Amino acid sequence: MIFWTSFESSPPACDLSHSGRVVVGLPDRMRGERCCAVVICADAAEPMQFSEMVEFCRSAGLANQKLPEQLEVVSELPRNASGKILKVQLRERYADAT
Repeated sequence: MIFWTSFESSPPACDLSHSGRVVVGLPDRMRGERCCAVVICADAAEPMQFSEMVEFCRSAGLANQKLPEQLEVVSELPRNASGKILKVQLRERYADAT
């Protein structure tokens, strides 16, 4: 669950359930948490831009309060032995960057 200001959102609501992208909640002093999308870019020469991600999420019907506020493009997502994405590692990595 991602908590920010008076809204709560489950990551799958923001995530759009795809193996090449995931959404994590990062600490935010003012609002509790903020939504960060971490995506694998198919074309490394032209990585996805924040505005493209917002447009994609809106076209998928995501409400404004559920739109990710940060975009991180990676070459691969950390996974455990069974293939599950390790969101804790992503939170730790990008929380330090804020």
